[in-house]
Amino acid sequence: MDKAIQALRVAEVTLREIITQTLSAKAYRDLAKVAGVADKVTALVSELNGDAPLLTSESTPSIQESQNQRHRPVRASNATSRRGGYPRFLRDGDRLVKVSWSKKERQPYEHRAPRAIIKILIDTALKRKGEGKLFEATDVLPLMAENGEEYPSYQSYLALAWLRQVGIVVKKGRVGYVIKPGAATAEQVGRFWAALPTED
Repeated sequence: MDKAIQALRVAEVTLREIITQTLSAKAYRDLAKVAGVADKVTALVSELNGDAPLLTSESTPSIQESQNQRHRPVRASNATSRRGGYPRFLRDGDRLVKVSWSKKERQPYEHRAPRAIIKILIDTALKRKGEGKLFEATDVLPLMAENGEEYPSYQSYLALAWLRQVGIVVKKGRVGYVIKPGAATAEQVGRFWAALPTED
């Protein structure tokens, strides 16, 4: 199962690169087809992982966040897109965006976090536990910015969810998480970041 998920993640990254190239070439008819395939692959990865929208704490948002951006509704593209392919990750400048499905509101919503939190999460986990070593969220949270300000926990969980999706971090049942040996290099993270679709 792990090999299947890893293969799908590689396919997902490749499809994102194809989408970027297709956009550059202005081949919009092909774009719709490729995006449809990418959606199905993302949905399959989420299903195999048993992913569900993350629960977030009621921490006061900070670090380029405001309360109304923390859990912002997003218009669904059409009724048939409900639930399928969530969560989705995008980038908006230097911000990581996670679009999830709200069962209660019956519509998508998004969370945002600064890109810097990804490196801080990786560095903290490596420093406190080490590569390939099991860690729990409580071992690394709260994460602190360079100015000493604490990141809201939902931003940390957002970064963790993305690192899981791209396969840099692996969840070990209910026990915790592991950073895969050799997976968290700056080059690898940079490639995954560049492959993220941009927000419209």
